[in-house]
Formats: sequence, C-alpha cells, structure tokens
Amino acid sequence: MFVSADNSHYKVLPARIFCQIPIWRGNRVIDEDHVRKIEEGIRGNILLLNSNPYRIAIFMEEDGTTRQMIIDGQHRAFILKKYFEKEDSIDFDVLVAGKKFLNEDEIIDYFKTINTTRAIQWKEDPVMKANSYLAAMMKEFNDNPKQPMIRAGKTTRPFLSADKLREAILARKVEGWSITPMEFAEHCRNQNILLTDGLKVKPSPSDMELRALKYKFCLGLDTGLNWI
Repeated sequence: MFVSADNSHYKVLPARIFCQIPIWRGNRVIDEDHVRKIEEGIRGNILLLNSNPYRIAIFMEEDGTTRQMIIDGQHRAFILKKYFEKEDSIDFDVLVAGKKFLNEDEIIDYFKTINTTRAIQWKEDPVMKANSYLAAMMKEFNDNPKQPMIRAGKTTRPFLSADKLREAILARKVEGWSITPMEFAEHCRNQNILLTDGLKVKPSPSDMELRALKYKFCLGLDTGLNWI
C-alpha cells in the first residue's frame, strides 16, 4: 500500500464494490453535461475511468461506526454505477486514495485543496456555498475537537449532524444569501445563547435538555433548525 505526503492511503478495489460507496453530501451536484463529456471521451472503454485515482473520506461516526464517502471522482463513479446495471458488465480494478478525517470541516478544507482550479464554483454552486457556512459554524462551535457539537454522519441530540445542517441551509436557498459565513456563525452563536438562557429557567428540563445545558449547546434541540 502506498501512502502519499498528505497521508492518503492508496489501494486497489474492484470497481463494482467501489461504486457502491456513497457520494459525500458536500460534493457538487452531479453535472449531467460533465457526465456526457466523460462518456464521449472514453468512447465506450470503461477502463479509462481508472485513469486517475478516486478519493474517499474515511471518518468515524458518534457511535463508533466507520464510514466512507467519495469526495473526488463522483462523476466517474456515477458512470461506473450505470455501467454495472448492465447484465453483461465485467468487473475491473480501480485505484482509490483513502484519507482519514476527524470531522466534516476537515473534509471541506481538503475538498477545497484538491479542487483549487475550480474555485469559481464555490461562489456559484449551492452545495459549495452551503459548505462555507457549515465550516464557519463548525469553527464557532467545535472549539473542543474531542467533543465537537457539530459532527459528521449520524448524531444524537443535542449534537448536530453536519449532513442535516447542510440540507437545512440548502433548503433555505443559500445561493441567495447576502450574509457572510462569519456573520451567519455569529447569528447562530447569538441564537444559541438565547435558547440556552431560555432553557436555564425551564422548571423541569428533560435529560436531553440537561445534556444541552451541560455542553452549553442548544441548537440541536430544535429538530426543524428554525434558528437558521
């Protein structure tokens, strides 16, 4: 196994198994035009989809489950998945670079690093813009890396799932926001203070609410994330 300078571990996987790995939700929306151009470029030679390594993020969820997500090569993986829907498809090996991350903000930063040539899309793509606001929130609330308030993958309240938070930001048409990521993080901090102060005077808080008070983080108690 080869290990690169950024601590990515390179290995070979059967393409049929690889394309079953889910796409990272912080990735760009699948561009059908880009898919078509790749398909035209390989001219039916599916092996050419292995011309560059695919990249996957590896992280641990709150319950200790290890998860993998494709963070680079999603359009080629999309084509692979369609290919293996055919009954006569033949499996082959692909080169995959896997890198471990502690949390979602590290994945976002790494994704930006390996996609520097497409920086303009961070202003135009809704998911890319949502990632910027998500990263600002994680910087605000995840001051203790051993006990982050916003976490990758599945979480239990009062902690917040980065995936659910991103979806909520997208649902509120982030592409039209004029507020900056830092201003958004400040707004969320103020909302957390208001919710925490209100919970402090509640006569009989639940066990979950007591946990939220312990961590001084109450945003996750609102399942609708109406404070956004």
